[in-house]
Amino acid sequence: MSARAMSLVGCLLGGLLAACDGGVAEPTPDRAVDVGPPADAAPDRGPPDMAPPPRDMAPPPPDMAPPRDMAPPAPDMAPPAPDMGPPPRACGSVYAPPEVVGRLMGDTLAEVSGIAFSASRPDVLWMHTDSGGEPVLYAVDTAGNARGEVRLPVDNEDWEDLAAADCPDGSGPCLWVADVGDNRRSRDDAAVYAVPEPVVAGGEAQRVWTFPVEYPGGPVDVEALAVAPAGDRFWLFEKVDAPVARVFGHPGPLVDGEAVELDEITRINAPGLAIENGRSITAADLHPDGTRLVLRVYTGSYEYVFAEGADPARGIADLPFVQPRTVSIGPLSEPQGEAITYDPSGRDVWTVSEDPELRGGQPLHRYRCSD
Repeated sequence: MSARAMSLVGCLLGGLLAACDGGVAEPTPDRAVDVGPPADAAPDRGPPDMAPPPRDMAPPPPDMAPPRDMAPPAPDMAPPAPDMGPPPRACGSVYAPPEVVGRLMGDTLAEVSGIAFSASRPDVLWMHTDSGGEPVLYAVDTAGNARGEVRLPVDNEDWEDLAAADCPDGSGPCLWVADVGDNRRSRDDAAVYAVPEPVVAGGEAQRVWTFPVEYPGGPVDVEALAVAPAGDRFWLFEKVDAPVARVFGHPGPLVDGEAVELDEITRINAPGLAIENGRSITAADLHPDGTRLVLRVYTGSYEYVFAEGADPARGIADLPFVQPRTVSIGPLSEPQGEAITYDPSGRDVWTVSEDPELRGGQPLHRYRCSD
């Protein structure tokens, strides 16, 4: 996004937040916090503003090497805990204003554009940078400290989003990378990658699934990826400065290396404020149990609760029928928010922003379920 556009978004957000009684609170001082206990989910749906179009969708883990510009990581990441606690349960209430729970160390992640929690370590997040960055996944703890990295044997043309889900063959947990950014709408090499999540420090990924994608009608600029928890389907959300955005889905089955034209699943009224780039979708994440979806736009974060009993494919196809609820407007401390994730408990949402000035040290935000 241009500096002028980001300045406009910031100024308008500042005025709106100042005018709102009880609006988004300024982040609290930096501190690390623990994942909260689970709670029951409650749907929050309403009528859409538009009608939908027709609906239609281990190998050994690699090692990690310590990052270059970040603070020194711990010598090794511990092996996965045998008991990850109770199954994820969605937030049954509203989300509290964002808290700053840590800051990213150094400037390696100044252009962070993807975030996802580890499937085996609830205190570890994975992140990556976008176009021009290294083809590397960086592990940080929930205070923002470096824990390690893994290099993928592919290019980072324009990595834009990250998800955690099962591997395509069901062999274990994978990290899914969306190399789909296309500001000029000219790419013919967009792809989604899946790599088994590393568990110890050192090296390069030894196994990568590659899913080349094409779009009906030609190239599309995309920055948001959602992957089914079972790792058998994925969806991409169009980034467009317009009231309506398209949603594309892989028709399945997922075949390593096979280029596929995605289906246009539906079109949604993009959430966010109706200002320049205010409704551009920059990130997405499916809830760990597949019952809801969060979307990040430049002016805030929004959650869609699927109908009871709907699987991710049905829930995403029905998005035009769901009134999203606001997780947060802004916050102002995220001038270019392009990354969002649920935590492993399923109760809280986490976000982080790029730093337009490339200095690094961005705050890591947590939005606690208030029930």
